[in-house]
Amino acid sequence: MTCPRAHDCSLAPKLDGTNRLMRVLRHLYCDYNSHQCARVRLAALDQDVPPDLLPNGHSRSLLRQQGS
Repeated sequence: MTCPRAHDCSLAPKLDGTNRLMRVLRHLYCDYNSHQCARVRLAALDQDVPPDLLPNGHSRSLLRQQGS
């Protein structure tokens, strides 16, 4: 990952797993567009980053409710 916050991102280990969606998110945000990551943007504003916040700004719990 080329994201400057990868070392302290609580979601990083999950993005390296076997889930295809998580790997796509890692590719899009962590490897190439970290400046567009919702987690990076919140952290830059010194705001708390919700643990289930995905890089695209959606929540993991919302995806679980929809059956993903």
